[in-house]
Amino acid sequence: MNTADLFWKDMDPSFPDIIKAITSLSKKSYISITNLRTDITWWSGRAVDYFHLKENYTIKGKEKGSRSIHPDDVEAFKNGFRERLAGKNLDEPWEYRIKDGEKYHRFSAKARLIYDNENKPLYIVIRYDNYGISDDVDSVTGLNNDSLLNQHITDITSYTGKKTVLLKIGINQFSHINVMYGVTFSDKILNSVAQTLISTVKNAGNIYRSSGANFIISFKDMSKDELHHVYDDIAYELSNHIVVENMKVPLKICAGAVYIEPHMNEINAIRSRLTYAINHSKSAHHGELVIFNDEISGNSEYQFNLISVIHKSATTDFKGFRLFYQPIADTKTGIIKGMEALIRWELEPY
Repeated sequence: MNTADLFWKDMDPSFPDIIKAITSLSKKSYISITNLRTDITWWSGRAVDYFHLKENYTIKGKEKGSRSIHPDDVEAFKNGFRERLAGKNLDEPWEYRIKDGEKYHRFSAKARLIYDNENKPLYIVIRYDNYGISDDVDSVTGLNNDSLLNQHITDITSYTGKKTVLLKIGINQFSHINVMYGVTFSDKILNSVAQTLISTVKNAGNIYRSSGANFIISFKDMSKDELHHVYDDIAYELSNHIVVENMKVPLKICAGAVYIEPHMNEINAIRSRLTYAINHSKSAHHGELVIFNDEISGNSEYQFNLISVIHKSATTDFKGFRLFYQPIADTKTGIIKGMEALIRWELEPY
């Protein structure tokens, strides 16, 4: 008996318990296994709990839970399921939104087919990832957060393919809304803004929740005219179609963008450019889109790069920093009365 046979020996009685143990290890992932001959689906314990199913086993099409798919995503979910049943796009996840209370959480599903001896599909196994409770996902909006955005920027700067533009959108005077209506109502607004951005941008870009009332969208191969058009659509939707607790909430926004160029290879410098552009939009352009690459001069670009390098040195190994002591002397007597400490920074090519 070989090693594999020894491993699986006497495994059959324990196999259901092993599956249950595996599927319980992740708090944000749920598993379903559907027998394609009987149309009976087994759901993992976490799936039963989250979707409020009555039991682990359901008949396909007759699942009854208390959570529903976003109306705009129903067809996308069905199409994604049908494609995987046909053996298509098995390496690609498909996304949709699930209502959780008064919010929507983004879900990502990925499937695998198991075939019988005649190479016909026998089982389909699906893993559902709930982005609303992931550490890398903002719990208020269900969008990816700053952590994943930074990783995305790192990936962009290390890849020389399609040209990428980052668009940062901020909600004007959101702190006033927070004070007037409270955090709970404000969070509902942010969640509604996230759903609007998803519906408006669709699959054209990746959307991230940044700090405060700010959102960042990453687009590939988008011209400046196209970017202005997308921003105008977003501004219109947020000004006219945000409704929370049956109350229309018109939002005014500002925005800055930066086209990532080959020489831009540091996260803090890129995000500083975004901050500069959005602040310029708010203070000098009445909320119109400001593209950093069009606004900045060569000297200012040098300053941004310099600040970025200094910041990186200060937050990592302090490379380039040197401590000096300078005497303080009495100008009349020439007697040294004390010392002052000075920190200087010098690093090539600066």
